[in-house]
Amino acid sequence: MTNNKQKFVWLVISFLITWNYTYCQPVTESTKGDESITVNEILSRYFVASGGDSIYLINTEIRTGKLVRGGAGAVPLKVEIKYPDKYLYNQKFAWGDQVSYGFNGKTSWIQTTKDVNELPPGFLLDMEIAINTQLPIKIKEYFTDLQVERTEKTSERMITVLSGNSKDGLKKELHFDNNSGLLIRAGDIVFDNYITQDNVKIPDKILLGLPAEDNKQIKMEFSKIQLNSDIDDHIFDIPVCPLSVIESPLYKTRTHFKSTIDELEKCVGVYTDQKNESYKWFVSREDGHLFIFLKGWSRKQEIIPESSTDYYTEFFGWEFHFKPDSTGKICELIINANFEIKTKRTD
Repeated sequence: MTNNKQKFVWLVISFLITWNYTYCQPVTESTKGDESITVNEILSRYFVASGGDSIYLINTEIRTGKLVRGGAGAVPLKVEIKYPDKYLYNQKFAWGDQVSYGFNGKTSWIQTTKDVNELPPGFLLDMEIAINTQLPIKIKEYFTDLQVERTEKTSERMITVLSGNSKDGLKKELHFDNNSGLLIRAGDIVFDNYITQDNVKIPDKILLGLPAEDNKQIKMEFSKIQLNSDIDDHIFDIPVCPLSVIESPLYKTRTHFKSTIDELEKCVGVYTDQKNESYKWFVSREDGHLFIFLKGWSRKQEIIPESSTDYYTEFFGWEFHFKPDSTGKICELIINANFEIKTKRTD
C-alpha cells in the first residue's frame, strides 16, 4: 500500500483522467468567531436541521449515482451502508476497471481488478464523512478539540467555521450555513446540495477536492437513495480475490473505418450552436485526419471515423454525427457529450 496519508478523496481521483476544471469561489469577508455562539449550539442546530431523532431510524442506506468529471464524462458508483459502521463503495471507471472500498466494522479494505489490500484507518475517514447520513450524530467521534474559528460572509450566505482535529490527526475546518444550520464543507469535501427523505436531510451532490488542490474537483451525484432496505452482511466481508474487469461504461467498442479524403473534406467547416451562436465548432482536415476545435480549448482534438459521417474522440468518448441535406452536403453536426448539442453549418 502506498503513502498512508493519502485520502479516500484522492484515491478516487487517482483512478480518473485528469482534466482542467475552473472553479470560482465567491468573494468572502471573514471576521473573528462570534464568542456568543458555542460549538455545542452549532452542532445541536446541525443535528436538528438534518432531521433530529429521525436520523436514528436509518438502519441501512443504498445510494446509486455517478461521478461527473467535467467534460470528460460521468461514470457510475454505488454505496451500501449498514449503520452504525459498515460501508461498501464501488466505482466503475471509464475503461472497464472498477474499485471497491469497504469497512466491516473492524477492518477497512480496498479491492481493485488487480488485488485486495487492507486500507489503513486514515483512508477511511473521508469516506465516512462524505457518505454518512448519520454524520450529525457522529461528528464528535470524527473531530475533537472543536472551536469556533470565524464567520464568513459570501455573496450567497453567512457561514460559521469550526476548526478541530480529525481522528486521523489532521487539522480540519467545518463550515456551517448560518441560515439552514447544515454542514456545507468538511475539510476538502463540499456538500453542494441536500434533499429531504424520510424527514432526514441527505446530501445528494458532493464535491471532492478544493480549487487550491491543482484544480482537481469531482462531483459525486446520487440519483437514487434507498433507506432501510435489506442488505446482506456478507457484502462487507474482506474479499478473497480481485474484482473483474467489466464492459466500459464510458468508452464503447468502436467500428474501424477508413474515410476517403473526399469524405473528410465534406465535413470540414464551421458549425454554430443552435442555442447559443457564440459557440462555434471548427472542423479541419490534416492529410487523412479530421480535427475539431472549440474556442477556449487548449488544442484541437482528433475525431476518429466510424463511418463517413460518424466520428468520436478517443479521449473523451464524445460522438460527432454529420448530417447531410438532400444534395449530400453536410449542413448540421450533432454532438453527444453527456448531453446533445445541435449545431448548424455556417461557413
